[in-house]
Amino acid sequence: MSPESQNLLRGATLADAPKLLEFVRAYYAHDGIPFDESSIRSGLNVLLQDSSLGRAFLVQDGEQDAGYLIVAFGFDLEFGGRQATVTEVFIEDRHRGQGLGTRIFAQLEVICRSLGIGALELQVEEDNLEAQSFYQKLGFYAHRRIPMSKMLNAIRKTPKDKGEIMAYINLKTPIPGPKSQALQARRAAAVTAALGQASPIAAQKAHGSLVEDVDGNTLIDLAGGIGVLAAGHTPQAVVEAIKAQAEDLIHICSIVANHQSYVEVCELLNRLTPGVFPKKSFLSSGGAEAVENAVKFARRFTGRDGILVFEGAYHGRSNLTMAMTSKYSLFKKGFGPFAPEVYRLPLPNLYRTPKGMSPEDYLEWCCWNLENALVAHIDPSALAAMVIEPVIGEGGFIPVPHKFLRKIREVCDATGAVMIADEIQSGSGRTGKMYAIEHSGVIPDLIVSAKSLGAGMPISAVTGRAEIMDSPHVGGQGSTYGGNPLASVAAIETLKYLSKPEVLAKATAVERVVRETFEPMKKDFPVVGDVRGVGAMMVVEFVKDPVGKEPWPEFTLEAIKTASANGVILIRAGLYTNCIRFLPALEIPEDMLREGLGVVAEAIRRTYKTMTVDT
Repeated sequence: MSPESQNLLRGATLADAPKLLEFVRAYYAHDGIPFDESSIRSGLNVLLQDSSLGRAFLVQDGEQDAGYLIVAFGFDLEFGGRQATVTEVFIEDRHRGQGLGTRIFAQLEVICRSLGIGALELQVEEDNLEAQSFYQKLGFYAHRRIPMSKMLNAIRKTPKDKGEIMAYINLKTPIPGPKSQALQARRAAAVTAALGQASPIAAQKAHGSLVEDVDGNTLIDLAGGIGVLAAGHTPQAVVEAIKAQAEDLIHICSIVANHQSYVEVCELLNRLTPGVFPKKSFLSSGGAEAVENAVKFARRFTGRDGILVFEGAYHGRSNLTMAMTSKYSLFKKGFGPFAPEVYRLPLPNLYRTPKGMSPEDYLEWCCWNLENALVAHIDPSALAAMVIEPVIGEGGFIPVPHKFLRKIREVCDATGAVMIADEIQSGSGRTGKMYAIEHSGVIPDLIVSAKSLGAGMPISAVTGRAEIMDSPHVGGQGSTYGGNPLASVAAIETLKYLSKPEVLAKATAVERVVRETFEPMKKDFPVVGDVRGVGAMMVVEFVKDPVGKEPWPEFTLEAIKTASANGVILIRAGLYTNCIRFLPALEIPEDMLREGLGVVAEAIRRTYKTMTVDT
């Protein structure tokens, strides 16, 4: 068989995907194009399963695969209807110089004519004169037109400004789309304006770490319902448990009658929380309710009233928990007067160590100040409890130094006060341990759980020493919906899943990828002041300059808007609202996480270019 009569283009199938991927990798390396394997693999799978989009061919040189060619189909009235564009063509070096390129384009022309294609197009780099000459000899001619692109579902670019197709984000409309906007108008008319909204979309369904809105757009969720979805959206075991439970019993109220799932949740919490001593639990519906209940247990057990809390803390929106919460303007303004006997102390946020002090000196001072508070603010005989988030949540994901946690434990032991760990956001596996305080080795008396405990179902808990939990009189505690059967079975399945060592280990992987993405940006983008957190509970804090560290909430908001418009759901955090927080599902695929974080990183770059840094 003569070379001219050989079949040089073999239509690729799904079975050829690995070979195609190998050739694409070689081509991108040859031309210096960043290679995102997950994105390329996903794109090839789509193309190979939908012939209406185009064709992928393996180039044959005798019995060997020598390269690949991809042609995409389009429609253009100028060319009589159907047209095709060669988007990628690559031949290995060892197969070049034999006229193979000329012959494969001759065969491609025959194939396209048989499909009713009226024109064949391709693009060549302006400075690649050799390629231009080659294609002109094949009959291609240059247009007096400049190719222009607008990426509709990605904002990442290669150095050659070639758009990368996202593997997971799929935007069919601008964000927000028309249906989201219509529902937003209805919300404005029907729902109190006091209820904020971080993302402009209207969600319709969600699975894992992907959310689909009412317009059919698919977005990556890095907010996790404000830390509620460590197990991801709609985990199958939870969904099945809720369905089965709904067939038998939806509500009975634990005050009226016992039910198995309530008891089982409490048994699991008693086993999974730190501390080897007799424990008991009490279930309620939300985080603020649980914190307030923990304070009630502590006050009843000690016979005292005083509560010590810390700057940057968020404990809820009831009257007592607002009194315990920092960030006055957002959470407390206009809602007073607040419950008395709440005392607030500085927290050692080492990123904001006062000028003239080392971080070590500042931490030492905070420990001294904690002891001094028992003279300056409250008598030890009046102190019922100290309440601490082991990783400060709303205040900016500040990991509390272990030395400071040990000092709290020491003071509580010395005064007889109850140490309460508010693990509403940092618990349920979020930091790589079931409870964040486990990283320090400190054992609290009571632990408060909520958020991810129910994988989206409303349930919270107080768990702790049996003698404290049994101190109120019978009937002294209660919750109409607390531990209802549907929420309880959800919590059972969630706890079983999140407590698996291999799942907990995923949180550490999330932290690694977040740090790899944003730590290097500090050098070229001084607005990136700090990257911190533990496990799958991370923030990037933005400042106007890296020395003065003046918070820049406006930059934060603009970066979030840009990322949202490009398919990533985010929320802010921080005492100054100048942080982007990341609360993904623990088992978010790494390539999905990198895709989402890549969008955020590009949003930061774009925002940096459009906003003036005040130095």
